[in-house]
Amino acid sequence: MSQLSKNCEPSTRRGIILGVFVAGIFKIEDSVRVAKLWGERKNRPQMNYDKLSRSIRQYYKKGIIKKTANSKRLVYQFCPAYMQ
Repeated sequence: MSQLSKNCEPSTRRGIILGVFVAGIFKIEDSVRVAKLWGERKNRPQMNYDKLSRSIRQYYKKGIIKKTANSKRLVYQFCPAYMQ
């Protein structure tokens, strides 16, 4: 996800991911656009948000991201080892 945000032009990035906040917390604003861009990044043109959310659950298992303390919809947090 951080790659997605960094690799987009600022005009494209605006409105899809609402910044990385304190402690690596970020919110996905436009899940459809994020899924489309993530599909382009991973060379999977059929990516949609359902498939992306499945990938996000795998990132939980791998310790890349985790749910936030108060677990809001589309709000995630990078684990400390992945915040650079």
